[in-house]
Amino acid sequence: MNTIAKVITGVTITASLGAGVYFYTTNPGVKEAVGSFVAPLFGFDMQESAKSVHNACFMIIDGSGSGRSSFAVPQVDTTYVKQVLDKIRKNGTGELWLTYIDASALNNEVLYFAIPEKRVAPVQPERQGGESMRAFSERTQAYEKDLEKYRAEAPEAEKQYESELRQFLQKCQGMISEAYAPKAKHDDFSDVTGSVNAALRTFGTVDADLVHHRTVLVISDGMQSLPAGVKSASLGDIPEDINIVLCNAGGSPDHVLNGRALEVESLARALTQAIHENKPSKTQ
Repeated sequence: MNTIAKVITGVTITASLGAGVYFYTTNPGVKEAVGSFVAPLFGFDMQESAKSVHNACFMIIDGSGSGRSSFAVPQVDTTYVKQVLDKIRKNGTGELWLTYIDASALNNEVLYFAIPEKRVAPVQPERQGGESMRAFSERTQAYEKDLEKYRAEAPEAEKQYESELRQFLQKCQGMISEAYAPKAKHDDFSDVTGSVNAALRTFGTVDADLVHHRTVLVISDGMQSLPAGVKSASLGDIPEDINIVLCNAGGSPDHVLNGRALEVESLARALTQAIHENKPSKTQ
C-alpha cells in the first residue's frame, strides 16, 4: 500500500469511528442495542451495575463499664439499627451483622441480616430525537412488560422484606437489652479486641469481589479491659479495604484501634461514614 492509499485508509477509519461514536452518544436506539450486546458478554446489567452499591457492615455495640463511666459512648436502639438498614437499601444491597462487647467475645451471639435491593417501578420511556418509531415502540413494549412484572411481584416482595425486618429487629432488641443491662462489678469488662477480631473473621468469609464496602462500626470507647490474669488477644491484621469507624462522643486516645480507626462523635456521623452511597474509585 502506497503512502496516498494509507492516508486515505486512515481518514476513512477515523471518520467511521467518529460517526460510530456520534450515533452511539446521540441515538438511544443505538445505545440500547450496543448495551444489550455488550452487557451479557461481561455478565452484568449495565444500568443496574452503575447504580447499585453493596455495603457490608459489622456493627459492635458496647454496654460495658468502661463505655458508661469513662467516656460518652452513644447507646444504640433498634431505631438506629433500622436507619443503618434503610441507608444500605437506599443505595443498593448489603449485609448487616450485630454483636456486643462484654468480658469475652468468644461466646457472644452475632446476628445477621441480608438486605435485598428495593424494587423500583420502571420509568416510562420518552421518544428521543433521531429515534425511529420502531425502536421507540420496542422500548415501550419492554417497559409495559417490566411494569406488569413489577406490579405483580413488588408488593409481595416488599411485604416479605418487612416481615423479615420486623423479626430481625426483635432479635436486635433482645441483644441490645442484654448488652446494656447492668453488670456486676466482677463481670463488667470489655473484650474490644476479641469483638473486632470476630468482625475480621466474618469479613474473611465475604467475597470481596461482590462487596463494594466492608465496614466495622464500633460504637464504643475502644478501651480493652479484662480481669486480672486474663491475657488479651492481639488485634488481627486489618486489610486496607476494611474501614473501621469508632463512635465515641468523648474521645479515647488510648483505645486499641488508635491509628487504624476513623473516630467520630455521634451516631449520625457514624452512619454517614459507615454506609457508602457510591462505589469505590478504581484507584482504591
